[in-house]
Amino acid sequence: MILILSQPWDRSTDQVIDWIEYLSPDSKVVRINPSNTILDVEININDSEVSFIFKTDCQTVRSDDISSFWFRRGEFSFHFPKFISHESDVDKNALYEHLRAELGKINHFINSCLSKKNHINLVSDNFINKLIALESAKKVGLNIPSTYISTNNKDLYSRLSKQPHITKAISEMIRFNHNDISYSTGTNRVFPLEISNRTNTSSHASLLQHEIIKEIELRVFYVHGDIFTMAIFSQKNKKTKLDYRNYDTANMNRMIPYKLPSIIDKKVKQLFLDMNITSGSADLIYSKNGKYVFLEINPVGQFSMVSYPCNYYLEKYIAELLIKSNGKRNN
Repeated sequence: MILILSQPWDRSTDQVIDWIEYLSPDSKVVRINPSNTILDVEININDSEVSFIFKTDCQTVRSDDISSFWFRRGEFSFHFPKFISHESDVDKNALYEHLRAELGKINHFINSCLSKKNHINLVSDNFINKLIALESAKKVGLNIPSTYISTNNKDLYSRLSKQPHITKAISEMIRFNHNDISYSTGTNRVFPLEISNRTNTSSHASLLQHEIIKEIELRVFYVHGDIFTMAIFSQKNKKTKLDYRNYDTANMNRMIPYKLPSIIDKKVKQLFLDMNITSGSADLIYSKNGKYVFLEINPVGQFSMVSYPCNYYLEKYIAELLIKSNGKRNN
């Protein structure tokens, strides 16, 4: 069995499943979306076995049947029965938190079991820390942008006054709607004037990075030791010059296959190995002064944007990896 945890709207999951069904019609694929609530669960831990079984509204999944696991997106969603108490002095919030903690441990155990299977990504990859990724990239010898975080506006102003900086989220970008307009946070240039009248106050933690003058941007997709790289010519368009994700749909950037120098290729692969990530995308810059600079890793980002322009057929490649171990048991 090939178990896939995803979201119902994820087109890449649909395409990988299409390839599995085409290449290996006999392979059983079970796709779990968050809407497929786990209604019943059974766990056995004894001298002879460590296993689990869970049932959703439409599937029964036995750990012994799973040969490959792909975490694409989402999470396992457990049914949470209503708690009823006739005692008026019972602290129901404390009991709710306890029961949620119990389910959390079960969820953690199931994901731990899946980590021992042949897998592409794990639920834990959802929580990659950008700051740790920068530290790890530095450790393997990749160039990184000088990064500074502070709550002190005076310090931030001092740094901004000395050289150009960009700012972006420390965690993940946020999207929200207001008055029927959609907003999102991305990478933005920041100027001293923006905080010049607040230097005597503190603010929420803000991240600054030295702005690097780009020649091209690179999106590197890594999966099980292999790398597929795309060059993005974002600098010829004012809208995408700072961040190619400010897409200009009327005048899309040119995107082509790209071969990293062998020394950078090895360092990027080592970074993924050191961070124990089996698949993901890394953003790099090739700067005007001829240096490759690592920016960040997104382990569960879209890979179709690399697959289609470069004819890498990554959906087929991932399907082949999942099929390869199908039928093998690795408990």
